[in-house]
This record gives sequence, C-alpha cells and structure tokens, in this order.
Amino acid sequence: MTTNRKLLSAFLMLGLVAVIAMTPLAAYAWDSGSEGNSENDNSTGIQGTSDGKTAVEGWIGTFDGEENPNRPDPPTESWVNVKIPTTALFGSLASDEGAVYSPVYRIYNHSSRGVSVTPTGFTKVSEPAELAGMTLNLSFASPNSLTVPLRSADDAFLGAGLTSPGSIVIGAGSESAPQTAVFSMSGQLPEGFSYPSDAPHQPKYSLVFSFAAEPPSAVQ
Repeated sequence: MTTNRKLLSAFLMLGLVAVIAMTPLAAYAWDSGSEGNSENDNSTGIQGTSDGKTAVEGWIGTFDGEENPNRPDPPTESWVNVKIPTTALFGSLASDEGAVYSPVYRIYNHSSRGVSVTPTGFTKVSEPAELAGMTLNLSFASPNSLTVPLRSADDAFLGAGLTSPGSIVIGAGSESAPQTAVFSMSGQLPEGFSYPSDAPHQPKYSLVFSFAAEPPSAVQ
C-alpha cells in the first residue's frame, strides 16, 4: 500500500449551491442529517503538494502518514494525510424565508498523527449583486464545536475583514480507519432578498483550509 503524504493547506473551492424556489415548499433545502460526501464519494485526496484547489459554484433559483508517528525524519507537513470534500453545497427554499443550509460534510484524517484544521480564507470568484449582505458561517460539530464566519452582512470575508476564531484537531487515524471532522454551513440571505423567478443566481467562492500535523507527543 502506498503511503499518502499530504499538505499544509488546501484551497477548498466548494460548490456553494443555493437552491431556492418561488413557490412555498414544506421542506428545507437540506436537513441536518443530509450527508454531502463520504470517504469514496465527493472527496479529494491532498498529496505531495502544499495546496490544492476545488471549484466553488453556486445556484440560486427557483429551487500516510500511516507510519510510526514518532519517526523524526519527514517534515511536519508530510504527515498531513487527509481527504476533503470535492464540492460542498448550500441552499434555501422560499419556505426557508431567507435562511440557507447545507448538507453535512466530513474531512477524513488517514494520518497516524493528529491534524489541525483551520479555515483561513474565503473569497468570492463571482457573485451577483443581489447577494450583497448575505451571511454565511461554517460550523464544525465534531470533534468539537467551532463556528467560523465566512461572509458577514457588511460584505467582509474570512481573511479579508474576518478572522478565524480557532482550529479543530482531528485525532490520529489510519488508511483503513480514518478519524473525521464534521462540518456544515448556514447563513441568511440579505434583508429584502427576492427569489429569482427565471434564471438562477450562480455565485462562486473559494474556501481555504489550512492543515498542520500535530507533534508525536499529541498522539501517544
């Protein structure tokens, strides 16, 4: 089995898809139990490079590190061995009254060292003027709770006016039994937002996750 060795930071360009309908529907775009990715589906491995990119797209419309962790030779970043979602979506139906939700997403740690995860940047690639004032947060539910603002009502973005309040640490795993971090996104469309009746809005963003392997003493 080839040992996968990974990176310090990954630019996770999530497909932030806001699915919105004009007619009231008695349902949320996604409920809190919806799974957005799995180990083998909609996940991208980060290996042998310092960063990685994934496209971020939106739609708003009518609807190894497996070796002995005490080895001193590889640099710390070589122990980062994770999988991140290839795409992530958020959505809102008219019945949500402007609230946006996402499925649940997971980051998988295959390394025999713990890995810290810090969202460090969120930039817009393209965004319609109608979404000015939208808020969006990323919230980790596991291994511990942490909410990170991605976009604020005054149009500040993570890394440009907003800072990350901290990191979470995924425990040491293995190739066959990875440990995971669980996150989702939520927010609010701007006040007075009108759902489009024809062509959907299609915002695009880029989210940066930074990773760092924990020292050996952290995984004893």
